[in-house]
Amino acid sequence: MAAKSKIYEVVFASNSSTNLCECHGMEIAIGALSKDNLEEITRLVEEGTYLESDYFTSWYEYSNTYHENGVYLDGSEIEDLDDKDGLSSSNFEIGNVILNDVILDKNTAYLCTFRNETIYMVAKALVEINEGIKVDFEISKFGFLEEMADVNVSIIKSTSIALEQMNRDSADEEDSGEIYDTNQFLIKDGKIVFFASNGNGQYPFYLDDSILKLNIDTDEEIS
Repeated sequence: MAAKSKIYEVVFASNSSTNLCECHGMEIAIGALSKDNLEEITRLVEEGTYLESDYFTSWYEYSNTYHENGVYLDGSEIEDLDDKDGLSSSNFEIGNVILNDVILDKNTAYLCTFRNETIYMVAKALVEINEGIKVDFEISKFGFLEEMADVNVSIIKSTSIALEQMNRDSADEEDSGEIYDTNQFLIKDGKIVFFASNGNGQYPFYLDDSILKLNIDTDEEIS
């Protein structure tokens, strides 16, 4: 009878400490908008009720192009991230880092929402070897936001070992879940039509006056 293989656990834990919070993460949803959506949004903006509408309060429903959450990368390398509770294993190395830039079609209108929240990522996997293990990372980058608004956003989307995605362990992510600002961009014809937020601006969403900041009193029209 063959000996039963020994199973080892690999844990990758990380948090991004910024001037917003110790465990800075983001949930991001991007959805393509129809002509009817744009007409309805125009009406809501003109009436001053957009911020109370489903487009803003239920933004996660507009996610047919992209929807993920992850640790925010403040220009950091994976190796430079913190692990505040020291949960990571010592039996792995950093493997491939795959950077995927989320590309938007310039002929399509999009609702793009970035919510700041706390995320202490804890990802786990079971393996049959205890050395030479490499954890690969998939990073989502949003270059269009940097191009249009000089805002640099990227997040760790997932981790994997030998092409098998590691499981996020919510039971260990005790410092996840606190919600900060919701920051939203309406993009049409390759340009930001307006920026909406339910706060006074939280890192990294500091914008100059060239971008219309939507508030409940705005009477700007979307054309």
